[in-house]
Amino acid sequence: MKAVCKYLLSVLICLCAALNLSAQSVSYTFKPFGTQGGRMSFTVAKSKQDATCYIVVNVSTERLFFLNNPTMKLTTFNDETLSFKGQLVGNDTNPTLALRFYFVFPMTKINSTAIFPVTPEEFEKINSGVSQIFLSTTPLQHEKTFKKDKIGKKLYEFYSKMKDE
Repeated sequence: MKAVCKYLLSVLICLCAALNLSAQSVSYTFKPFGTQGGRMSFTVAKSKQDATCYIVVNVSTERLFFLNNPTMKLTTFNDETLSFKGQLVGNDTNPTLALRFYFVFPMTKINSTAIFPVTPEEFEKINSGVSQIFLSTTPLQHEKTFKKDKIGKKLYEFYSKMKDE
């Protein structure tokens, strides 16, 4: 019971931090299945209970969402591969309408959020830049390759600011 309360409290803290730190997030867009596309957002949050730092990942798209036990793999520009096992925070759906070729179609927008605990040593490695990211989403695994770093140095910067607080 104590472990469940601790888990729920850390998830709540991460959610609050993710919502409050919207200015401190890094994101990119992608096109799964050649459709309208989606957005990946990354934030760093710190648990007040045990000072663990997390990368909070939010997927906003029509079709992709996280599994119950998500995994994230990052490859740095130093050719180091980092693997993270996370926890699903939640999957929210919002029905909307989309206009395509003068027709209105019903559409469901999915927001899926997961948290991944990260050690200070792993943040140091992420600082060298992220060249590739893999996320266990369904129905298709999300994979993105970067020619230049878009998320690594920013995540390290967020971590450094949070560590000093």
